[in-house]
Amino acid sequence: MIKALTDFQSPFVQSGAAAIVRGRDTVFASALFGNRLIGKDGATVSAYDPTNKIVPNTVGSADGATAVGMNLRKIQRAKRLFRAFYIDLDSEDLWGCLNAQGHEELYNDLLTINTDTAKMAYVDNDKKLVHEVAGVKFVSYEGLGNYDAQNFLGSIWCKSGMHYGDFWPLETRAEPNPAKKYRLHPYMENWWGAARSEDAKVIKLQLKM
Repeated sequence: MIKALTDFQSPFVQSGAAAIVRGRDTVFASALFGNRLIGKDGATVSAYDPTNKIVPNTVGSADGATAVGMNLRKIQRAKRLFRAFYIDLDSEDLWGCLNAQGHEELYNDLLTINTDTAKMAYVDNDKKLVHEVAGVKFVSYEGLGNYDAQNFLGSIWCKSGMHYGDFWPLETRAEPNPAKKYRLHPYMENWWGAARSEDAKVIKLQLKM
């Protein structure tokens, strides 16, 4: 057991590390559109204001009226919304979050177009993932939730508009557990926090299921 807990490749260590990463992802994703605390004393609750911060599911369709999934034109529309709020994109680092379906749709969209933007995209063809395109770095996350009953949710945000930090660094322990015949029980704990600083720097993507 001691060897398993000190071996970085052991199932115990790998499972614990994966749980920590999932927890961090959940905390950050929840802050994208969740309530935030503002004011001098941080006691005022402010909800996300979606006004003029939503890319409709019709963007990128052939007729401009049919609901479709993720595509390159939705990225360009998100940039348009940022610029409408006077955000200088030349000084911003843009990130995006999509679930598995969104990643597949974006990858397939790039396969069907022949533009310099598609050619310069950072794509993992083995895993069918688009890591970066049109100046936006994308990450995968399945827990962002649905926009509504017909659409799932994606997001593109400015790095300067989102903040994350550790309240307490990662702590690990292995102590005898009476419930497990006093065998060593691995334990990991980490405290995190995340917040949105400006609603205008976080855009919602409405993507057809």
